[in-house]
Amino acid sequence: MKKHIVLLGIGLFSMPFAQATNWTGYYAGVNVGYNVGHLDLETPSIHDKNSPLNFIGSEIEQDPSNPLNPHLQGGNFKVGRHSFGIQLGYLEEVESSWVLGWELSLNKFNHKKNNDQLFLISQKKPITHEVTLPDGYSHLKFETKLKGIIGYKVKERFLPYVSLGASFAKIDFRFTSMDGRGPESCRTPFVGGEWRCEHLSGYAPGRNQLIGKHSYFDYGYNYGVGFFYALTDNVSLNLEVNRTHLKPLKGYMEQKISAKYTNYKLGLNYHF
Repeated sequence: MKKHIVLLGIGLFSMPFAQATNWTGYYAGVNVGYNVGHLDLETPSIHDKNSPLNFIGSEIEQDPSNPLNPHLQGGNFKVGRHSFGIQLGYLEEVESSWVLGWELSLNKFNHKKNNDQLFLISQKKPITHEVTLPDGYSHLKFETKLKGIIGYKVKERFLPYVSLGASFAKIDFRFTSMDGRGPESCRTPFVGGEWRCEHLSGYAPGRNQLIGKHSYFDYGYNYGVGFFYALTDNVSLNLEVNRTHLKPLKGYMEQKISAKYTNYKLGLNYHF
């Protein structure tokens, strides 16, 4: 999809330009996107009620001298590849072909399944306790952006720009046993000793079920480059590459849920 967006941009840039275009005014439209990046569940405390791993802290007895590490190995989830959304904005031409404006957008992403096993292990070496989680997925349920735009009208219908703004998002993490594998707790009394494993109660193997989940709200910033191309006096095409960095709201939880991803957006706008 990224290749198609680039080729489309080159084709539009080579098209002949018609009569003068005035960019001043409001616009609204829709967009689709292709996304590359990741969501990190960095320090998921198993004792925090806001953690998707809280069920482990309530169901597994731990050795107080060597408890489970809050760091989740394999807790790096890819962001959903596809997104779609709506936007509302305003542009105003100022002196010497400069254009200033803003845009507010709301986007929804598809979920991304994690195909690797996730692990919690003892904090100290030697490792005497390990919990294996079969799989899970992350879901950037929605993202809203408010950004400022500074552009320069290179040709009458072609307006390249840079943008900078704020972002807010809701993120879901889920741990499941959708393929029939249940979470497993394994212990050994000493180095080189025999490992004894058991499935957590209520999550027997062979059953497809939800293990743990929680939703989080993150905020951050975004920046990007792009252009508008006027197809008609009232309709424009918008291509943009935008980078977003998110972190959790302060005081909301103990663990850190961060996100970094790039959005390749193709939008269609109607100018009022």
